[in-house]
Amino acid sequence: MGVKTDTSDGIKYRMLSNGAASIINTGTKTVSINIPSIIDGKTVSTIARYAFEKKGTITDIRIPNTVKVIEYNAFNGTKVNGTIYYNANIENVKDRKSTRLN
Repeated sequence: MGVKTDTSDGIKYRMLSNGAASIINTGTKTVSINIPSIIDGKTVSTIARYAFEKKGTITDIRIPNTVKVIEYNAFNGTKVNGTIYYNANIENVKDRKSTRLN
């Protein structure tokens, strides 16, 4: 399962064995991240390890209710100065300290 890029916003993703998509990178630094719930017809269920590593300062992140897992160090080295919008449906946040999700 190779890496693909959603050309509308440069988000890179990998297809998972269950048919869902995993966000692996944004490709560029950005101030606001809006993770889509569907990419290329596939449900986005995971934010992979280091997906948003060293993206500078982010003002806000919007995580859709389709995301169930946030891997370790998903936001490693990235400062969030605003709000992380997410829902209670996230089943597994493997590194609550770096994501600030409690």
